[in-house]
Amino acid sequence: MRWSALLVLAACSENNFSSIGEPTTPVTDAGPTEPSTDPEETEPTDPPDPVLEPVADAGADQSVTATDVVSLDGSGSSDPGGLVPLVYSWSVLSAPGGSSAAFDDPTAEQPQFTTDVHGTYTLELTVQNTAGLWDSTPDKVEIVAEPQEPVADAGLDQIVSPLGEAFLDGNASYDPGGLTPLAYEWTMLSQPPGSTTTLQGADTATPQFFVDLAGDYLFELTVQNSAGLWDTTPDPVLVTATPLQGFYVQLSWNSPADLDLHLLEAGGAFFDSPSDCNFCNVSPAWGLPGGVDNPSLDADAIYGFGPETITIDDPYDQIYTVKAHYYGEDGARSCTGNCAVTVGTVDIFLDGILVDTFVNTLTSDDDVWNVATISWPTGIVTPIQTIGSSPLFSCF
Repeated sequence: MRWSALLVLAACSENNFSSIGEPTTPVTDAGPTEPSTDPEETEPTDPPDPVLEPVADAGADQSVTATDVVSLDGSGSSDPGGLVPLVYSWSVLSAPGGSSAAFDDPTAEQPQFTTDVHGTYTLELTVQNTAGLWDSTPDKVEIVAEPQEPVADAGLDQIVSPLGEAFLDGNASYDPGGLTPLAYEWTMLSQPPGSTTTLQGADTATPQFFVDLAGDYLFELTVQNSAGLWDTTPDPVLVTATPLQGFYVQLSWNSPADLDLHLLEAGGAFFDSPSDCNFCNVSPAWGLPGGVDNPSLDADAIYGFGPETITIDDPYDQIYTVKAHYYGEDGARSCTGNCAVTVGTVDIFLDGILVDTFVNTLTSDDDVWNVATISWPTGIVTPIQTIGSSPLFSCF
């Protein structure tokens, strides 16, 4: 009996019974456990982030001069999700009337844009990211193109003869933007000492003036366009008044006194006819009648300042004497009260060249200024520069 009970227990142990009559689950090494595919047992995940629009940045507004090339800058544009590089698209929303301005490359990040007329240009930039999404709020930039300055053109320098009219010409002036008509403003910057001429029509394109003395006249032209803009670089023009040939003597002075120019031939006497060329004897016959070897008083200024001029186109060979006489004032043979102290200037031109200038002071209405002698054809000028006196003369 004892051995039978032992055999029963051993059998139960071999068949893995946990208790008499109840089997247990075998223990095995099954390896890693596979994840469950049961939907109810899967952990939830977050949805993917939405793709955001890129942001266009067309740069700062600019102020330029019409016809300037403008450099635009869209490099400030961005994409919040880093979906780069961006695609750029520039366009013109509005432009001044008559403009045909365009971009050199409307797909560039930093294109150039050339303004062609003055006014305001409104430009727009739109960008696209690498996901193909365009921004829905394009960025705008304004370009204000101010008018260009007009360009003054005072014409070419001129050489003219004294004692005639000279004409200036500013018709070549222009406005690059077509803002016409132009307004003109001429200014005389300098003129020969003793000249009292003035410019007529200084607010026109073609003013004129009387060339009262030989020498240089310098003018300046400024123009204004229809937008009210003046050019800041006025254009100068030089008019040189030169006796082209022969013998030319001119007298000018600095007061309203009446000074008279005299030219005496060799052996001539003051106020003598025909040997003294003066206001009483304006074209004496010293050579052939009506010939080019005779002198001519071309200008006689009674009411001050001058000029008075004597010319000989083709002088004959001799020695000439130049004098100036303080005659009086206002054409009268004497001054009313004290005579004005007057500084006179004599310029001597030979064959168009200024060879000498003399200056002296006269104080009384009987003063005679002995200026110089001129030897022809040598052209030698010999100063005298003395002040004498003479009885007051009327014409012969």
